[in-house]
Amino acid sequence: MSKGRWRITAPGIFRRRRPTCSYGRFRRNLAAVVSTLYRHRLSALSGMAPWNKRIGQDNAAPRYYGTHYCPYLPLDAAASPLLKMMKRARNCCATTRLTRNVSAKGFPRPTPFGCGDRGVTAMVENFAKRTGKTGAVISAVDLIKGIGRLTGMKVCDVPGATGYIDTNFEGKREAAVQALCEGCDFVYIHVEAPDECGHRGEAENKIRAIEEIDRRILTPLLDELKAMDDFHLLILPDHPTPLAIRTHSSEPVPYLLYRSEAPRKSGAPAFTEATGKAAGNYVEEGCTLLDRLW
Repeated sequence: MSKGRWRITAPGIFRRRRPTCSYGRFRRNLAAVVSTLYRHRLSALSGMAPWNKRIGQDNAAPRYYGTHYCPYLPLDAAASPLLKMMKRARNCCATTRLTRNVSAKGFPRPTPFGCGDRGVTAMVENFAKRTGKTGAVISAVDLIKGIGRLTGMKVCDVPGATGYIDTNFEGKREAAVQALCEGCDFVYIHVEAPDECGHRGEAENKIRAIEEIDRRILTPLLDELKAMDDFHLLILPDHPTPLAIRTHSSEPVPYLLYRSEAPRKSGAPAFTEATGKAAGNYVEEGCTLLDRLW
């Protein structure tokens, strides 16, 4: 990875130029589609044999990639050039000279990349067909946007949506209101910041992210919705990301459902995991919550 250069061939598409190593043909056939935050896509353009899922064994894999990451690697013979490139990237980023040169120019410290096995397109039901409603999705995360497109929902792009604490909170709220004014029956606002802060182990930023959602999205959004008509509001996280483990866990999450035409007090002093559990309104399958919203 230390030789050659990258050139931009289209927005978000990068290709290798003048490869000099023995597997240059492999790298010459690669295109990387860069997302907003993570889960970038690396695709073979032509002439590449597909690899099968988890066929074969690479005894050196744990040493290079760590035992935690190994179960997600493609380890058959066709993926060998990709694994070799990952090893070279790791060694390249570990060199003091490279780190010093990049840091001197004001760029973040370079990090190696890791490729998981290829994904498959999910078979999901069309949102309008399932619910009889039109919907829109607002998120900085390409995964969420992709789910929106797969289900036939409108995907709203918000400038400055970063997936972190510095995201454009107001822009997301404004996009939601605009989608409703344009005729959408349902709008899903996804804010990645609390989850990302949990992965980073940033307790203060995680608290701040939740407070910013309350202050810059939820509070003004309620005032704008009241000026429109009756509305239903469902608030919940999609999963826990405890600071203690810095990854996802499978515990149930709290949810809050509000109907403007029939408001009632829950008696809960706050919206937390503990108060949600105490309420006793447990839903076994989270996807059925959507049916309660209408």
